[in-house]
Amino acid sequence: NFVGAASLTSIDIQTSGTMTEHFGMIYKIQTVDSIQRGPAHVITMCGRLGHTIVDGELPEDSPSYTLEFKLVNESTRALKFTLRVEGGRVAEGYDNTANSAHLFGRTSDEESFFGLGARFSKPSLKGLEVQVCHPSCDDAVAGGGNQHCYSPKNTTNSCTVPHFVSSAGVSLHLHNVEPTIFDFISSNAWYSIRAPCSVLSGTLLSGSSLLHALELHTGLRGRTRPLPKWTQRNGILAGMQGGTHAVRNFCRILFAHRCPLAGVLIRDWTGYKSSANFGGNSGWYNHVLEREHYTGWQALMDSLERRGVSVGLYLTPYLEEIPMHLRSGRRYLYGEAKADYFVKKRADAVAGAAKTSDGAEVLFNNDYEGGGRGESLAMYNHFRKDAKCGMLDPTNPSAISWFKQSVKEELLDYSTASFWLASLPGGGPPMDGTYAADSNDGLSFHNSYGERWAEANRDAIREAGRDGDGFFIAD
Repeated sequence: NFVGAASLTSIDIQTSGTMTEHFGMIYKIQTVDSIQRGPAHVITMCGRLGHTIVDGELPEDSPSYTLEFKLVNESTRALKFTLRVEGGRVAEGYDNTANSAHLFGRTSDEESFFGLGARFSKPSLKGLEVQVCHPSCDDAVAGGGNQHCYSPKNTTNSCTVPHFVSSAGVSLHLHNVEPTIFDFISSNAWYSIRAPCSVLSGTLLSGSSLLHALELHTGLRGRTRPLPKWTQRNGILAGMQGGTHAVRNFCRILFAHRCPLAGVLIRDWTGYKSSANFGGNSGWYNHVLEREHYTGWQALMDSLERRGVSVGLYLTPYLEEIPMHLRSGRRYLYGEAKADYFVKKRADAVAGAAKTSDGAEVLFNNDYEGGGRGESLAMYNHFRKDAKCGMLDPTNPSAISWFKQSVKEELLDYSTASFWLASLPGGGPPMDGTYAADSNDGLSFHNSYGERWAEANRDAIREAGRDGDGFFIAD
């Protein structure tokens, strides 16, 4: 069979991004009842899915499916596919409605698979079960952001891209944004794709080789633009922190050893804090230059510019409360941001959640040790109870407009940055988060947050007129 389904009762997603599925019933038996050819290069298959066969037939309450293929690009022969499953066994006391679609593809012992994100411990994904899911934001409290699990049955990745190419010239790209499992371990003859939703859709391409398949895919989806020319002629981009003296000293050592240096990426430009939450030291999530930590900032920038060295900074979608003495004489972005600029936590997901007299949700601080008790907040708090930190809601146009203007003013104009690292240090957004766009919940929006975050950074560069010489790195 090439189509399956299951009744997914729950899905647990750990802070590392590891997913555990709990199924009520799995429908592995497939029938093909009809194949119809429609207009505009469309072929539709219909059939039923079953858990067992009774008297040579599937039970009447078995779920059904439709699988549609549509030719969307004649030059590349790209096929868009859409799988829908529905129905299932429902009776008093249980509900085995098919709500998890499964798709199977044929493979061979010799075929290798590549892609699905970044930073795996082996090049080919053959023999792995890859869980395409951002680590949870809760990783931020333990210093475990962007963890990777490399065991054969449990592989997660922090750069979630539901696309693979194979040595046989196959390219498959899912359009779904839900956390998805690609299973290359259960069978040498088949691979499978599972998602916690009743609809799977994507694009299928067939090339003469792996490189040809990748060329076809990037021809449809777009290719990365070349970096500015200055990044190619001067040398490395080196990460640095520690304040003005430390950066000058690091650069002096590199120059003394004749190491070519194109740019420096300064992580703690917003100030320095010692944080047990992160297992070490980090910068404040305020995204405004801290001039006490980096005294003589402009002189530092001028000296680096004379050596042909560009400066990059560190940026995240988080904004946190900073001490009172650091708010004097500079912008305090956490205080500027409106309450609806942040991702919120669903009231029914918090123990003891309540509502105000006007019906507004009262949401509780994410107290990881106290079982959900803590100070009430209007946002989803991403740190322990001793700190307050919100995550920007990329579905809120007002929040993104304000963010882009802040980037222009604080990074590009005031701090004169040439590039920056747009990082998600705590992984993806919370699974029980809510957003300004009501259609997005924590599960369905989890993997697409990184893409929307990257779009906001890209637009900030373009709107500032720095598209030619500036860039950002999405981490």
